[in-house]
Amino acid sequence: MREIITPLDLLKHEGVPPERVAMPPNVVMCHQPPLVKAISERAGAKPRPDWPFQNEPYSVVDGSYRGVPFSMFISRITGAPAAALRIEELGAAGGRRFIGVNAVGSLDAGLPLGSLVVPILCYRDEGTSSHYLPCGGPAVPSDFMVRLMLDTARDLGITVTRTHHWTTDGLYRELKPQVDYYRRLGVVSVDMETSAMYAVCWLRGFQAVNLGVVCNYVTDPWKPAYLDEGFANGLKAAAELVLETLARLPEGK
Repeated sequence: MREIITPLDLLKHEGVPPERVAMPPNVVMCHQPPLVKAISERAGAKPRPDWPFQNEPYSVVDGSYRGVPFSMFISRITGAPAAALRIEELGAAGGRRFIGVNAVGSLDAGLPLGSLVVPILCYRDEGTSSHYLPCGGPAVPSDFMVRLMLDTARDLGITVTRTHHWTTDGLYRELKPQVDYYRRLGVVSVDMETSAMYAVCWLRGFQAVNLGVVCNYVTDPWKPAYLDEGFANGLKAAAELVLETLARLPEGK
């Protein structure tokens, strides 16, 4: 069933030819400034001056690492609706393989700050993914992308934990009974985007994996650690892992 409006409809309305927004199939999605800086510097990434979907909080840069071209979408706005909207637009521009990298909370106080996690099953506690997946079931990443990232991490000597994950819309409504419930289900990590990212990519036939860096413990009381050295080191490791994973992606679509 066709949607009433698509990104291509918007381009047509604004008089923008689709070839003007064309990008490589490999796309990184990120909103952590240290990660953006590290990835951009190592890949020689340059901003697009005229990205037609762009407004003040967003930008797109193009780079290449070890001969593999990619685009990186940078946003200061988090959450499932924003993630879904941008994947739709980036997909219309040619994006097909999406690597997300973001900060996540941990429900396991034994997981060190700065630990890297890859959600392999997401409980959907947000409103966006139900527009892309039937209600009830979990959202999952691309098996190929997960294997590629984990194999790359192993070769680099970087520890990555596969997790069951909780994506929520309610940052300020993460209640203790909810946290206890998801912890009993074996959930280790939580954020506001991953399940929507996986759901959109599933419906559109794209491949996706998200890499999370633990930045706080979702415990009572809450234990933030955004300025902790462990988190900073985790961001550095994440930048390296994202770039080396990109370098192993196959050519073409």
